Amino acid sequence: MEPMPLAMRYNRIDVLMNNMKTYTMADFFNFAHDQDAGNWNSIFKVGKNPTDPGTPRTVATFIASIPKNGDAPTVSIQFYPAAKITESVYTYTLNTSFWNFQGAKKVLAIEPQIIQYT
Repeated sequence: MEPMPLAMRYNRIDVLMNNMKTYTMADFFNFAHDQDAGNWNSIFKVGKNPTDPGTPRTVATFIASIPKNGDAPTVSIQFYPAAKITESVYTYTLNTSFWNFQGAKKVLAIEPQIIQYT
């Protein structure tokens, strides 16, 4: 029986991470961009039909960093329009200024939506 795509992606990230003892943000983005198992089974999934905008695919990567020294955590986000890896990465430091920013309060007040995926 062939492994399910989720199990295949989990096993691949396990292989990538076991080869290293420490990680940088760049390492995690490289893991997220891995396309070793093709369009459908890779960590970076472009779908069975990459030209179909409705096909399930990776739409974004969120990477959080929590420093050991007690500094504020950061979250980096990269979006993938049209199933392509872009250069744009948005990084937010989750400090007091971030949490007091009115825009952040509005975003956090949005009701979560259930997203079905396979």
